[in-house]
This record gives sequence, C-alpha cells and structure tokens, in this order.
Amino acid sequence: MRGWLTREVPVTSLNVDMAQSGLLLRLNNREYKNWMKAGQCLLMLKDSIQDFIASEMSVFHQQLRARISTPTTKCRCKARGKQFQPDCPVCAEWKKHILDHHSNRNGEIHWGNCDPSLWATHYWEVAKVIKCRNDLMHSSNMAVTSDWLKEFENKIQIFISEFRHVPGLKEEGNKIRQVLQSNWTVEELALDSLDGLALACDREIVSLFDLEMQLIGQMLQELYLQLEDLKGLSDEDLNCVQSVQNFLSNHEDLQTHFQPDMERLNLLIKQDGT
Repeated sequence: MRGWLTREVPVTSLNVDMAQSGLLLRLNNREYKNWMKAGQCLLMLKDSIQDFIASEMSVFHQQLRARISTPTTKCRCKARGKQFQPDCPVCAEWKKHILDHHSNRNGEIHWGNCDPSLWATHYWEVAKVIKCRNDLMHSSNMAVTSDWLKEFENKIQIFISEFRHVPGLKEEGNKIRQVLQSNWTVEELALDSLDGLALACDREIVSLFDLEMQLIGQMLQELYLQLEDLKGLSDEDLNCVQSVQNFLSNHEDLQTHFQPDMERLNLLIKQDGT
C-alpha cells in the first residue's frame, strides 16, 4: 500500500504525533475509512488516465475549433457557478457545441469550472465543463457504507475493462482492487506509544495523513465551488457547511491544518445569518 499513497500535501508544519494519533482515531471509523479508500482509488485512476484524457481532449478540441468561428476580438465572457450567458457570438457557438457533447446537458452544468474566454485556445478549459461530477467529494459527512464501496469497486472495474487499451490501466486496476480489499486496520494508540512504531509503519501513517489532507482539501474546494453562485444558503446547504465545520472542529490536527477554511466556513454561516 505504501507505494500507492499520495505525498502531495506536506505535514512538516504540524505536530507529527498529534497528526498521527488523530488519523489513527479517525481510521477506526469504518465509513470514514471507506471514504478515504474510495478517494485514494480515484486519485490512482486519475493518475493512470490523465495522459490519455489529455490526448483525447486535444484531438476533440481541434475538431471543435474547425467548426467554430475564430475570435476577432478579445473575449471578455465570464461564467459563474451554474450560469453562463455568452456575451459574444464565438462563446455562444462554443457553448452550443459543448452542450451537444455533454452527457448532462439537460441537468446541472457548472460553467464556473472554466474560463470561456480560453475555450478557443486551451483544450483543458473545455474539458473542465465536460468532466463528470465527483459525487464522493460532494459528501459533506465524509463517510460511505461498505455496500456503497462494493458498488463503487464494481463500477471502477467496469470502467477499467472498457478502457483496458490505455497503457498501464489494467495493472493499476489490480492495485486499486487491493486498496479496496485491504483492512487499513489500526488500534487506538497513546501518543507515547507512537514513538515505538517501526519506521516503515510510521511512514505509512504519514502517507495516509497526506492522503487525508488532500481529500479533505478537495472536498472543501468542491463545496466552495458549489456555493459560490448562491445568494443565500438553503437549509440543506447550511447543514452541509455546518457538518464540515463540526467535523474539522472535532479534530484538533485537522482544525490546525485547515484553519483558513474554518474561518471561511464561519464567514459563510455568518453571512447567511445576516
């Protein structure tokens, strides 16, 4: 498991003992552990297919450009949240073609994910609109059942089977299966006993903590993106914000790491109450 864990989020600024003990306690919650496993698998899947997706999107973008007028003036169109009304004919054409190829064109599309003024020149700005919603990162309680995780595993394996021609994806699928079937079993340990952990185990715990930080950070960004175009919070939105705030508040290590987010969540709640 150690080789598959992300290390993108540093923990050097945290008290390592506090971070490790907090993680061990949280991993005793099966549904939270399931949420982390699923998140890790999505990161592994993303790393395996991102080059393939980039190549396919580049070709797709070139095909669209061949059908759409070339901008003659600098575009100043902006999208916000789920709303986008083009101010120029070129963006109107791009929007029409994007909707023609969007799997959710009759549902919610978060146009605020991208910068329409760059559609004509940057293929990834188009990809940002077409990408699928990540329901896992919209789970404010950060918990999924074992039944959900089993269904998730089945969907992942079906996806891998359909794209088995992508180099390395089949092998990554085997690693994903191992992650989902592993126990990640931990015991509630006192702080002083953490010093006695074997070095390899200690590194693995820190790697899991890095993973946890990345997943929570992504979940928070998805939450902000979801709420940015709202003039006021619905009861459901408010409960979502308070749920995340309470979770972070209940864990000292997370509260320390995500202090700016704690302040931002507090501001959202206060603004809604005014």
